[in-house]
Amino acid sequence: MEGAALDVRAAVEVVQARLSGISSVSEDPGSSEEERARKQRAVLRELDGLDLSLSFEEVKTIMEQRVREARGASIEYVVAWEIEEELSLVSSESAAVPGALAKLEKRLDEVESWLAANHEDLEGLKAGMDELVKENAAIDVQRQNLAKLGSSLEKLVCPNEGLALGAGVEDALRDPAKHRPQVVASAVEALRTAIDRAGKLRGQLRAVDEREEHLSELRDAFAAAAERHARRKVERLARTQEVASLDAMNAGALRSSLRHRQRELHAAVKTDLGPLLEALGSLGRRDSLRRLRGAFAAATREKAYGPLLKAYARALAESSPSAALARALEDIAPFVADERDLSEKAFPSGGDDSLASQFADLGASLLAMVDAAEAVEAAALLAVVEDASRDSPAFLREIFDTLRQSATRKWTAFADQRCKWIASIDVLRKRDHASGPASTALEVVAFSDRLETVIQRVPKLAKTRALLSDAVAEPAYDRLASAFDDWLKRAVHADSKYGVVVALENNDFVAARLSSHARASPALKALAVRSSAKAADAIKQYADWMWAYEFTKLDAYFGKLQDLAAKRGISDAKAAAARESHRVTLSLVDDNLGKIFRRLDKHFPSGSRCDPNLRPKLRTALLDRFRAIWAKYDSISRAIFSVPFEPTTAQFDKLAKAHFP
Repeated sequence: MEGAALDVRAAVEVVQARLSGISSVSEDPGSSEEERARKQRAVLRELDGLDLSLSFEEVKTIMEQRVREARGASIEYVVAWEIEEELSLVSSESAAVPGALAKLEKRLDEVESWLAANHEDLEGLKAGMDELVKENAAIDVQRQNLAKLGSSLEKLVCPNEGLALGAGVEDALRDPAKHRPQVVASAVEALRTAIDRAGKLRGQLRAVDEREEHLSELRDAFAAAAERHARRKVERLARTQEVASLDAMNAGALRSSLRHRQRELHAAVKTDLGPLLEALGSLGRRDSLRRLRGAFAAATREKAYGPLLKAYARALAESSPSAALARALEDIAPFVADERDLSEKAFPSGGDDSLASQFADLGASLLAMVDAAEAVEAAALLAVVEDASRDSPAFLREIFDTLRQSATRKWTAFADQRCKWIASIDVLRKRDHASGPASTALEVVAFSDRLETVIQRVPKLAKTRALLSDAVAEPAYDRLASAFDDWLKRAVHADSKYGVVVALENNDFVAARLSSHARASPALKALAVRSSAKAADAIKQYADWMWAYEFTKLDAYFGKLQDLAAKRGISDAKAAAARESHRVTLSLVDDNLGKIFRRLDKHFPSGSRCDPNLRPKLRTALLDRFRAIWAKYDSISRAIFSVPFEPTTAQFDKLAKAHFP
């Protein structure tokens, strides 16, 4: 087996060597065909002499590889031959190139001489070509403009997309009353679209101008016809109410009827007039909307709302002015607010003063409430108006301003008049003991009583009452108290003898009456406290004056002792008392206390206009004061003389109680 394998390998090597020889013969272009055939035959003879046991697949593989190599060598040979052919051809042609170049140069010289000879003609030809290019560009622009114009003209002559409106559309615009609202709305939309399209077309086209004038005439005709039709509908909607039946209704029922009537009217306006009003708004006819809003306001004032509002005002007249005004403002504010909303939504015409004319009767009725009220009621009305005007519509604020001005004038004039009156009262040089408190004190009390009563009658709204108290009542009380204090100072100074009695009586009267008010007004409370303190000082002065008038020497004696003891000491005071002794008997004390009591009756006689509570108060105050004076005398006597004063304190108390029970 090994020998067979070696023989095979040797045979393969011989075959490869021979095939290489054949390939080399084929690759050598110098060898002849006969030589190559001879060598190939020799190789084949050698192969026939070999004892080969090669398999068919091995031989096939070896032969295919050699065939591929032989084929590649053949292709290279062919390519080399082609290259040699081309080189030989180029070599033959290159010999003729110098002659061709000479001819070409001669031809170029001829062309240059021709260009030089025809230079001017060529420049003219170039300029002509430039002009032709410019003309072609202008022609292109004209062609584009003509195309756009053709497109615009196509729109103009097209009924659905241009400016033309059908006969039915124009009829609906000229007489909207004869057509359904949907038809009118469609016609208006077509008109508006055509007007917008005409406005967008550029250039001065006579056909467009004429068509635009026609569309504007249609718009004006529709606005006039729609306005006439809407006016007729408004007149039908605002039917007259029966006034006779309204007088039997109370304020609550009238308010409910008024609100119900308003809801009916607003619903009818939105249903019956809504399409027309929207159409006018879409066409920008604000003047028509403003006139229709005015017509609606006039119709409702005369027919729908006016009778109800007047009857409502008459029904409120049965209440107090402040309560009536407060209720009216509370009921009317939402009513007017709804009317304003309708005006802004259904009649969007910009500035609108129709509410003022629509509710002129309402403003007059409210103003009549203010004018009919008493002067002191104007304060409450002013507070009510101030409270209601905080979150009110603009129109109501105008009414509130009018009411506020009227109430302010009335209240300010009243308060000024009362203060001036107090300041103008003449002071007396001598008190009339039977007259009682001065008219100025009576005025202060009466003024505060009336104003406090008004405040209590104001509807129970914390804001309103607080506003009335802080913004109206308190400033008036301060001015009134200042005027009263100034007058009382002049009165006390004018009556040199009974000035203390004047101060006592008037201050005590004012303090007692103002302290009885349920509402704690800061200004009144301050005046009451101030008057009470002045009354207490006056009572003390009055008691000292009465005592000194009857016990002049005794009071002077102990006053001197007290001063000496304080300045020089007790021994000097005792020595002075020895030289100037003074004794008091029970009968003298009894007699003088009786005189004081009778003088008290003289100053404050029973049955007079004096305050009946003042006499008992003074008796108690005088008794306490006299006891204190007698106790002081006893204290001085014990300090200086080391003995009690006689009559004793117990004896004095017994006599004093007898005269001042």
